[in-house]
Amino acid sequence: IEQEPWYQSQYSQEKLPLDWVSACSSDPPPPSLDYLCLPQRNEFVPTDFAMLVPQCNPEAGDVLPRVVYDSPLARMWYKPDTLFQIPKAYVYLDFSSPAAYASPET
Repeated sequence: IEQEPWYQSQYSQEKLPLDWVSACSSDPPPPSLDYLCLPQRNEFVPTDFAMLVPQCNPEAGDVLPRVVYDSPLARMWYKPDTLFQIPKAYVYLDFSSPAAYASPET
């Protein structure tokens, strides 16, 4: 038994039996690689990342921002970024209820 100098771990060395060496040196059968394959093509992954430039012609009557949805409960405006063509969104919520002014307690 020998001892290594840094951590004083004890170890020993011995020769491998010849039948082990011959078993390891022969070519093993090739493993089955059926589980290694590429996934199906994902049709939802985009390939074109170019920004769409908004088409706005003020001479033709295009006014920005413009209302794209209007109902008694909600109104949604649209105005593209014509300077940097960067997609962004702002959400402003304003809740008003007549019950808030019904009595001094509310």
